[in-house]
Amino acid sequence: MKKYFASIVLILLSATFLKAQESILFKIKMLPDHIYSSDMKMSMNMMMTAPLTGKKSTTKPKPAMDMKMESASVNINETGSARSDGSFPFTMTMKKLSAKMIMNGKETDMPGKQAEQKFYGVCTRGGKLNIDSIPGIKVTDSVKKAMLQTIKKAILNVDFPARKLKVGDTFTLKTPLDLPIMGASAKMMSVRNYKLVSIQNDKAYFNVAYTIAMDMNMKKGNMDMQGSGTEKLIYDINKNFAVGQQENMKIVYYVTMPQGKMKGTMNMIMSQTTTIK
Repeated sequence: MKKYFASIVLILLSATFLKAQESILFKIKMLPDHIYSSDMKMSMNMMMTAPLTGKKSTTKPKPAMDMKMESASVNINETGSARSDGSFPFTMTMKKLSAKMIMNGKETDMPGKQAEQKFYGVCTRGGKLNIDSIPGIKVTDSVKKAMLQTIKKAILNVDFPARKLKVGDTFTLKTPLDLPIMGASAKMMSVRNYKLVSIQNDKAYFNVAYTIAMDMNMKKGNMDMQGSGTEKLIYDINKNFAVGQQENMKIVYYVTMPQGKMKGTMNMIMSQTTTIK
C-alpha cells in the first residue's frame, strides 16, 4: 500500500520601477537556447488509521501508518536552437539529491528512488511541450504512452489567459489529468485560482488558492482524495517563467479495501527556486 502513496507524492509554484509596469501577459513557456535549473524541496507528513468497522469504540483508533518524507532534487531543462517553424528540442533531467522516508518511526528505503531520469522532447513556438521519449524506464509500451500523455498535460501545457493582467486581477486554471500509478487508474482535477498582488522589478507576484480531487481505482479497492492549499508564486516577466514557488497543501483521503475503510491525512510543504541562463 505504501508504494501507492509514495507514487502519488512523487506524481505530483516594492513597486519601484523607473517606469512603472501596469499590466502583464501571464504565460509560462520555455525559450530556445536557455538552461532552466530548478531546486525543489518537499516535506510531507502522512497518517492513516486502521480499517474502520461498524462497531463503536470509546478509544481513539491508532494509526496503521505514520509516514514522514523529505526530499531535495534539481530539475534541469536545457533547450536547443529554434528551427524554421519556431519549435526547438529540449532535454529535461531530474536529479534526486536526497530522499528520506520514516515509516512508523523507522527509516526505510524510498520507493522509486532513482538518482537521475531524463526526458527528451520538442517545444512548439507557442510553448506546448511534446515528450518524445523516456529512456531507462522498463514499462510496457501502453504504460509508457500513458506516462508521456500525462507529462504533456501536466508540465506547462496549460491554457493561460490571453488578456493582460493588472494588479488585483484574478483568473482560474482547471487541469484534468489521467494518472498511471503503479498499475492503478486515477483521475485527478486541479483547480487553481490566481490573484496578481504586485508587479516589481520585472517580477509579478501571485497568490494562489487551489483545490485538488482524485479518484483512484486499485486492484483491491479504491481511494478518494480531496485537498486544498495555498501558493506564493513569483513570475519573471521577461523570461515568461515562474522563478519562485512556495506551496502548502492539506489532503484528506479514504481508502476502501476488503478489510475495511481507512481514513488518512496528508500535510505537504513544497518549494521551488528556478534560475535561468
